[in-house]
Amino acid sequence: PTPTYSPLATRYSSHIPAEVVRVIDGDTAVFRINNTEETVRFLGIDAPETVHPNKSAECFGPEASEFVKGVLEEETAVYIELDEMTGERDKYGRLLAHIWLEDATLLNELLLQEGYAEFANYGNPTENDSIYLQAENDAKIASIGLWKSCP
Repeated sequence: PTPTYSPLATRYSSHIPAEVVRVIDGDTAVFRINNTEETVRFLGIDAPETVHPNKSAECFGPEASEFVKGVLEEETAVYIELDEMTGERDKYGRLLAHIWLEDATLLNELLLQEGYAEFANYGNPTENDSIYLQAENDAKIASIGLWKSCP
């Protein structure tokens, strides 16, 4: 189903309706935006690797990837938010964005809160850095996810 504008989209005009095509790993997915498939890298986070040509899966990578696949099921409607403080794309050509779910949950923040990713802005601050740092800190204090399982 094609996403429709919800109150969230009208409240935040920078939110672009999109539909999940497939999840690549814990911080990257392919979305259909205006009938075009785009690979999107989630801003402000770094999930452990599961898909890398020269590396094996990192600690808690498979769990992070499975969590995102559970949240972003195929054809799920979401909203992509670009960030005015970062470039639109990374060096690999991926769109850089904050991912909002239909219930107004910010997926990037959720991944940090649940310990599926750690904060990373790669020297390019985002509008949500303070939110993301707090979410990561909460997960560290609670010792959950990768903060419990990985040395």
